[in-house]
Amino acid sequence: MSTMSAAATVARTLDEVESLRPIWTSLPVPNIDAHIDYYLAVVRSSPQVLRPHVIHLPREHGDLLVVARLVDQSFPLRLGYRTLGTIRARTLLVSFDGILGVETTEDRRVALDLLREQLRAGEADVLVLQKVEDGCALDLEFRATSSPLWQTTTPSVVRHRLTVPNSLYELLESRPSRSRKRLRREMKLFDRDFKGRWSLKRIDAGGGTDQLTQDIDAVAAHSYQRHLGIGSVDEQVLHALRDLALDRGWLRAWILYMDAAPVAFWWGMLHEGILEPGATGFDPALRSSGVGFFTLMKMLEDTCLDPDVKTVDFGYGEADYKRRFASESSLHSDLLVFAAKPRAMAVRAALLVNGAVVRATTRLLERSGRVRSIRRRWRSLAHGPDAAAEGSAGGR
Repeated sequence: MSTMSAAATVARTLDEVESLRPIWTSLPVPNIDAHIDYYLAVVRSSPQVLRPHVIHLPREHGDLLVVARLVDQSFPLRLGYRTLGTIRARTLLVSFDGILGVETTEDRRVALDLLREQLRAGEADVLVLQKVEDGCALDLEFRATSSPLWQTTTPSVVRHRLTVPNSLYELLESRPSRSRKRLRREMKLFDRDFKGRWSLKRIDAGGGTDQLTQDIDAVAAHSYQRHLGIGSVDEQVLHALRDLALDRGWLRAWILYMDAAPVAFWWGMLHEGILEPGATGFDPALRSSGVGFFTLMKMLEDTCLDPDVKTVDFGYGEADYKRRFASESSLHSDLLVFAAKPRAMAVRAALLVNGAVVRATTRLLERSGRVRSIRRRWRSLAHGPDAAAEGSAGGR
């Protein structure tokens, strides 16, 4: 055990995590997933979480905190939008941007050493650092200091973000002329076709929690995303995060009604100027009417006028609407380290084979120029023809 490891402590209970609050709140937290209250809400409510596992290293020049939890992780083996199978393992899962207090290469090296020490001590079979940006300092340090025999990375996924302009007009003006005209035409057509029938409600810290839950769940029950696990959260976790968001003033939600019935929604959390839409869905019976697209446009219109919102983070994965509105994008991968155990090696072998198949399939599709059409086809196969339109936010 290194000197650094000997000096570090691990919070394994909720009370021990709470004792770290003064230190935790003194450190910059770039991602809401690593916020102490968000973290506690997930740990308390998720049935997959076995216990907290927050590593604290006190230092004279500033404390280091690694925000992680021990989970019974199910690793999906996927091809397109289909899950071919899963393999489970006891996993130490680091929150998004969950290494707090790091500034230098040495800080990152120390944090990674502390995490690897947890595997050597038998705390978990697999270590996962979630969605680390490809080529960032942490990614480079991980690759430089990890043995290929015990580590791997998942296939990269894209993350789309929008730097919010001052108005929807400015946002549309930043689009190519053809796209701009089409978007404005679609909005006018929707308003004309359903004039007097549609209404939109925005719910935030002001209240309306019961209505929010009922109306969003009513739409989500029919949305293909719930069946695919996209844009949905375990119900217990969803309710815990909703209550937290309301309590902290983070909640932002938009629900579209047609003839007083809920038909589409967007909701998410606002933290440190970043709006992260956490879930979206629409009634597939109305897919051709563009209810998802119209709700998205109203969400963007409101967001542009909200001085508290600086960035919209559309999250990870491809979708037509993300490409249409994002002002920047980046690639991210999960970084995995495996313990020297049979279970861990079995997980590694399965993920390596699955990753190789995904990469080969993606390269083949890119060469054919049919990536977008094939993705729509996969959605359709996964949940019927209504699913294909939802990747474009329910556009016409």
